[in-house]
Amino acid sequence: MQNRIVQLEKIVHAEDAKCIKGKGNGDNGSFDLDCSKERQDAMDELVGRLEQYQRFVLDHSKLKARPDATKSQISNVKTWLDNTNHPIRPDEVSFIQKEGDLMPMVPRVKPPLRRFLDRFDIIGRISYFRRKEKQ
Repeated sequence: MQNRIVQLEKIVHAEDAKCIKGKGNGDNGSFDLDCSKERQDAMDELVGRLEQYQRFVLDHSKLKARPDATKSQISNVKTWLDNTNHPIRPDEVSFIQKEGDLMPMVPRVKPPLRRFLDRFDIIGRISYFRRKEKQ
């Protein structure tokens, strides 16, 4: 995509140079008087390409701003896969082995006290917080 944008810019600059030297048709300072079909086509294509490029950059920036998945989140997914008898084919879950490439779908920031308690699994040891088994 970037290569095509550069090519289109070269076309526009070449047509502008022709107009400056008086070899081009019309006036490139005005869209109404610009008679260069090649320049107009390049400008039209540039608009779409630049909008698409900008969307890619913005989307990429939003993804990079998100936090990485924590070790406990990755461990939870692995445990779920094991406990549910591997409902997804192994080649489709190879993503779980890629460090630094995973992010939570809904990032939640835990307060410092909760992060401390999670580190030592204190909440899971207190009977009040344990999940009660249905009989």
